[in-house]
Amino acid sequence: MSEKKGNNSNGRSSETTVIEDVLAVPSQRNTQSLSDASSTSNLEEVVPYEYENVFFEDISRAKYKISDVIKATPCRQSLKLSHLTGVDLFFKKEYMLETGSFKERGARNALKALSKSQKKVGVIAASAGNHALGLAYHGKLLGIPVTLVMPTRAPLTKVENCRMYDANVIIHGDHFGEAMSKAHELAKERGLKYINGYNDKEIIAGQGTCALEILEQVEDIDAIIVPVGGGGLIAGIAIAIKTLRPEIQVKSHTQTYTFIPLGCILLLSAVVAKNIFPLVGCSKKSLQWRA
Repeated sequence: MSEKKGNNSNGRSSETTVIEDVLAVPSQRNTQSLSDASSTSNLEEVVPYEYENVFFEDISRAKYKISDVIKATPCRQSLKLSHLTGVDLFFKKEYMLETGSFKERGARNALKALSKSQKKVGVIAASAGNHALGLAYHGKLLGIPVTLVMPTRAPLTKVENCRMYDANVIIHGDHFGEAMSKAHELAKERGLKYINGYNDKEIIAGQGTCALEILEQVEDIDAIIVPVGGGGLIAGIAIAIKTLRPEIQVKSHTQTYTFIPLGCILLLSAVVAKNIFPLVGCSKKSLQWRA
């Protein structure tokens, strides 16, 4: 997609930036995620983790595998915000996916990667929201049984929607850590495949397909700024971007807040207040603005 660039005060064309809206999450969920993170600090003592390398080929393969249902979401420039910030800003509309989140990408990719025998037995996951929804929705489409362990403080609408997609929802634990421990226990007892929402090869590869779409939709990108929870999204995006366009910066919110111009900081506050958690891009021009 070709975009016309404006001129800055020095007569030079402004750089291109990508901004993505990726999560439709109430602000109370954001707070909950922080408390969940602290509750899982000792999880490795209870739940064994297996680490697998993820390569660009995995992301490329994932794009093909999920394209039968998951279509590219738009990535459009905001003229008003570009004018306010002096930077070309683009929003990728991940909330337009069926369940309102990029999590669908990894969920479908992980489910389609299962063996035939495992598809019959089913999968299990611990989640308080979007990962659960992605698995439930695509599990229903693919005919794969999905069991979800959700903490007691999971949003009721997320719980109800998972059940609407015929997932077996088990409410357990005051926080994510307890739900996750229970899910692993049930996985072992019932022969279910546990699918981690971020620490999983197929999940990371699926999330990385978002980056491939960005590169097809926007030219002259300088940076992509990614919100970080578990890290699956930024891992997938970083692998794809650094393979194809290593000069593009990939940063998390916490790494870049001090560099974003005031207009962008106000934008983030306003967007979060509307229950949208954005993936934001910041150009070289805006990085230099605070230097």
